[in-house]
Amino acid sequence: MKNHNPYHILYICLVWFNVHTKKKMSNEIAKTFQSQIESNPIPDNFKDFWQSTWKPITKKCLNVAKHIFVMRKAFELFKSNFALCKFQNQTNWHVIFNEEKEAEILESLCKHVNLDFNHFIYFGINFHRNRCKTYYTTNIS
Repeated sequence: MKNHNPYHILYICLVWFNVHTKKKMSNEIAKTFQSQIESNPIPDNFKDFWQSTWKPITKKCLNVAKHIFVMRKAFELFKSNFALCKFQNQTNWHVIFNEEKEAEILESLCKHVNLDFNHFIYFGINFHRNRCKTYYTTNIS
């Protein structure tokens, strides 16, 4: 990428998001991000700027990416299991969604991306269960 301007990089990320998710995002996200970055004092050298501003941002972005990967992959695996169970005429929710097995899958995925499972599981399993239950309810017929 020729232009390393952080706002240009953010713009490219937003365009990618819009294209790949078919969702429209307002410029409010970019404006908020720009406002936040510009509200911080800028050090005299780039290394300090990187350490104080960009390193924490990239760390948070990496953490978000890990969470998204784990949740999407776990849901993808659930949908595969759902299809198999449906093919075998096993349509009971508790057969299709085995809480213990789903937690093991989430734990394995967390290990794969080096994400602390103990901090993840409380909200992760609830979100995953609700998402799977919604999918189950709308596709069980």
